[in-house]
Amino acid sequence: MERGIYFDGWYKHEHCYHPSLPMRSMQMLEDLEDYHATVLVWAGMGGGSISLPYLQHEAFGEVDPRMQIYGYMNDSDFVAECNKRNIKLFGIVFEVQGWEYPAVFNEEGKLLRMNLRAEDAENPDWYGLREFSMDKHSRAFSTSLKDYYPEGIKDEDGNPVTDLWEECCIRDRFGAPVHAQWVEVKGRREQCYQMCRNNPVWRGYLNKNVQYDSVMMPDGILREDDFNLDLIKDYPLLVIPDCYSITENQRRILLDYAEKGGSILAAGRIAEGSALREELEKTGNAVFVELSEKKEEYMPRFMEVFDSLYADMAPVLCGTKNVGIQRYDKDGAVYVHVLNYRYDEAADCVKPVDEMELVLRDVADNVTILTPEGVAKAEASVKKEGALSRIVLRNVGLYTVVCIK
Repeated sequence: MERGIYFDGWYKHEHCYHPSLPMRSMQMLEDLEDYHATVLVWAGMGGGSISLPYLQHEAFGEVDPRMQIYGYMNDSDFVAECNKRNIKLFGIVFEVQGWEYPAVFNEEGKLLRMNLRAEDAENPDWYGLREFSMDKHSRAFSTSLKDYYPEGIKDEDGNPVTDLWEECCIRDRFGAPVHAQWVEVKGRREQCYQMCRNNPVWRGYLNKNVQYDSVMMPDGILREDDFNLDLIKDYPLLVIPDCYSITENQRRILLDYAEKGGSILAAGRIAEGSALREELEKTGNAVFVELSEKKEEYMPRFMEVFDSLYADMAPVLCGTKNVGIQRYDKDGAVYVHVLNYRYDEAADCVKPVDEMELVLRDVADNVTILTPEGVAKAEASVKKEGALSRIVLRNVGLYTVVCIK
């Protein structure tokens, strides 16, 4: 049995300042142990609806030494401390919130004050989704727009998006942005728009908030080394970031994983003082990218290698614009949900997609098309190319489910 806690962790006498949760501390961990907690929900890393650099800082940013004296830490350290106590932490993505906060910067672009202490400043600036998409205040945090969108944010037609906040918000019938008033603190200058989850640009941004799972490899001293093959065997690709020291148990498991066909992308050092790199190279399933002090020097190579490895592992590929795709696997069958976002404002209707293609790997040949009652079904044809199945759909309406079994 799990003992779950809805863990925003707000401080006493404080407002709930979405979306960034209060800084975590050792005192919180002591309380959670007293509560016998095993699962935390809504419990960390919600700052992506301010900006991706803010989320990066929330997770991995430096903590002031004065705060460390009192046991405060960033979110990644808090996750590690929870893992030591066998507490599973689930983060949160605020999908319908888009934030702007008053902020003060110095001449070098360093962020000096934000939200409460910026409100009374003379001519305060702003920081949030809008400034992130403009690449304004790029020195406020350790990352900026170009780390996530090297060519800038673009819409489904390839046009540049310079104001993500305004581009993706929900609007009332008069065209005014709809505020998420249930999270805005009355009397404060902060602003939160409700964001449209049907907007392809916003969906793409949300995908950058969560793109991978993390599996810990404990050092065997501060925490028991419980790393085992079952934790990783179902993942087709492991990214190992500069793990210069690992246990002998972990070395054996990583080698076993690669020998059984799993792919490894190792960035930087791996198991220094051992023969693991040479052993992994012999499997033919490992690629190595050297790191340097400047990310501009190694990130292009890392992303090139990652994209080449992941291309054949994606659960479903579709190059059609203005279409949402989601795959679910259940009881031996594959279900691909297709949402058509081709809304024609002049005609006030969603226009059918004349033709689109889904590409899947290692699936059955029998395809059934499901649509809501009374809605015409799309036409489907299947072409096999080895392990690949290319499913061509024609005349695709608002909502279609492709069942493959």
